[in-house]
Amino acid sequence: MSLQQKIDRITDILRRDDGISGTMHYTEQTSWVLFLKFLDDYESEKEDEAVLSGKDYQPVLDEAHRWSYWACPKNADGKLDINKVRTGDDLTDYVNNELFPYLKGFANAAVTGSDPKSFAYKIGAIFQYLDNKVASGHTLREVLDIIDTLNFQSSDEIFELSLVYEGLLQNMGDAGGYAGEFYIMSSSFFTCECHLQKAA
Repeated sequence: MSLQQKIDRITDILRRDDGISGTMHYTEQTSWVLFLKFLDDYESEKEDEAVLSGKDYQPVLDEAHRWSYWACPKNADGKLDINKVRTGDDLTDYVNNELFPYLKGFANAAVTGSDPKSFAYKIGAIFQYLDNKVASGHTLREVLDIIDTLNFQSSDEIFELSLVYEGLLQNMGDAGGYAGEFYIMSSSFFTCECHLQKAA
């Protein structure tokens, strides 16, 4: 399936969830999940580059809150680790009570010491306006599994994502939802990274 087909599949799944009502909700929920997967791929690539160049790279998110740890942990064979993967109430409890408070906390410079111009601070500013609205942890598990099949480590993939992502966020705005800060920062981040890779 293409990226757009996978997003359409996620939309169909989310429409069945009791916590989702309308375009704004499923667009918003798809967007934050996509963003966190992209961020994990981005940071993994930066870590690999740092190792090859003998430099240090400090990820924005700590290990316990990175996609590869909480969303789709893998075993030594690179397959989903069924002993660690969260689903159902365990998944929604983690997302609502640990992940989102952690991400929102980046906006509190007094607590985190973040520079208001830094990427970490902007992540916090974005997530201050967001909450997980997916009521079923089993539904969210389906969404995570689909998103995990995406790989955003080439300029072509990032460019395709930026187009799909901007379409999602435009839908959110058209539906009357809050899109401002979320749209400006996140879509710009994808687009800029795509341009940087093409120029490299």
